Amino acid sequence: MRRCVVAGVTVLVLVLGSSLVAQLPTHDGPIVKLDEGYEAVDRGRASVGTLVRRRVPITSLASGRVELRVVGTSCPCTQAQVESATLGAGESTVLELATTAADVPNPQYYTATLEVIERDDANRVLRTERRTTGIGYAPDTGLIVGPRTAVISLAAGETREFDVVLRRPDRLNLQVDAVECPGPWIRLKSTNTEPNQPWQATLRLEVSGERADHLVGEVRFLAAGAAPSAGGRLKVIARVQTPISVSPAGAVLVERPGDAEHRVVLALKPGREWQPEFMKVELDDGAPVAISLPKSVQLASDAQITVSARWSDMPKDSGSCEARCVAGGKVVATFPVVWIRHVP
Repeated sequence: MRRCVVAGVTVLVLVLGSSLVAQLPTHDGPIVKLDEGYEAVDRGRASVGTLVRRRVPITSLASGRVELRVVGTSCPCTQAQVESATLGAGESTVLELATTAADVPNPQYYTATLEVIERDDANRVLRTERRTTGIGYAPDTGLIVGPRTAVISLAAGETREFDVVLRRPDRLNLQVDAVECPGPWIRLKSTNTEPNQPWQATLRLEVSGERADHLVGEVRFLAAGAAPSAGGRLKVIARVQTPISVSPAGAVLVERPGDAEHRVVLALKPGREWQPEFMKVELDDGAPVAISLPKSVQLASDAQITVSARWSDMPKDSGSCEARCVAGGKVVATFPVVWIRHVP
């Protein structure tokens, strides 16, 4: 008799257990619905510097409460924000994506990752998932420049030539309409269009080391019939090697109470392969006449320049000017002269 009761209880437990399991809700499939592509506005094309936006609809497929949180983007240049962080069953919201179009030749793609949590009425976590979507664009440029940055090393007074290749990504005939240079130290020498590739051209530029300094600028190219925003850009860095080093790098003249004059001594050291007999020292045309320095310096090996200022004849405000060392008609070194008035 005892065995029958045990068997009956066992059967009853099994039946009730299977019944309860059958009543538990199943959670198959994703928690939310959203587009995981990279579609952007304006058919994916954007001008440099413009803001590219994309709104991604999100719809809850869960029966419980859904929480949404952006956990990261693939690039700091991309912003992602959910309009509503909590959804009920069947409710929808929008994920707003935004990025600024960069000055790059190739299409760009950025992603944002969402953490999705489904909870029941007791605030217990039923399930979680991570979903990724993104934003993309192609730069709206009519010219691609290669290289995008040119670094040229040359001596003071020297000139160097280098080539730049321009091409139109749409394979239309290329005619260079204008070349804008940042200064007289760089200029266009010639243009050569490839005979078998009418959409590509080679330009030769010339850089002049007109002064002993680093020169940085941007050359802009514009194709005929193209909008100014569709031009190409080339960053040029000219590293002009200085034959003379100045230490310290400049003269700082500071007025102190009771001092009628302040002097600073600068050391000049020529390079090993550059040994002129002497050089001239010049100040800007607008420099105060109360600033004194030698008009020329003998350069046997090392030399010194003493820069001084008489405060009674100096301007009342602080300021600065530039001094130039000239040898053989070329500027071989420069250094600033700064004066600071009324320092307690």
